[in-house]
Amino acid sequence: MEENQENSLINENEAVLKKLYVKQSVNSIRGKYKVKDEQQNVCYIAKGVWAWGSKLNIFDANGQLLGVIKEQMATILAKYKIFNHNGELLTRVCSTAYFKQRYTLEDTFLKVRGSFFGYEFTINDGLYDVAKIKKAKFTFGDSYEISIMNLEHEFLVVCMVLILDLSNHEHHSS
Repeated sequence: MEENQENSLINENEAVLKKLYVKQSVNSIRGKYKVKDEQQNVCYIAKGVWAWGSKLNIFDANGQLLGVIKEQMATILAKYKIFNHNGELLTRVCSTAYFKQRYTLEDTFLKVRGSFFGYEFTINDGLYDVAKIKKAKFTFGDSYEISIMNLEHEFLVVCMVLILDLSNHEHHSS
């Protein structure tokens, strides 16, 4: 994505430590995503697998499994679980509103708030912004720009972007 001063989602006073770009592959039935840094190096790869509900395996650039995202079925609001590579539960992600893009990562202080149309999101820890997410409009396959201000939460932020995209597709297909 090209950066434009007018459309920049970062305030000059916020320290962006890392930028990542998520691109969904359009020719994958189950879902495939590549996450690249500013130099276009692949940092993460997420691959969908056949399962009851959405399920993504997340790998590093070397193909090592880092974690898994699983959708919880039979719930009114969207719910997902994020597991580490050992299968240990890291957090549950729960939608907290019917008509707004809002999520909570349980067992953390992280909350996600989205704009009305779902093109911009902020992940906040209660005091500071941890990351800002901007969805590109009018692209072939969904694309996101992530500006990370706290590297401690990088993996959860990447998982959250994938969940936002999965949730968006589930919402539009029902």
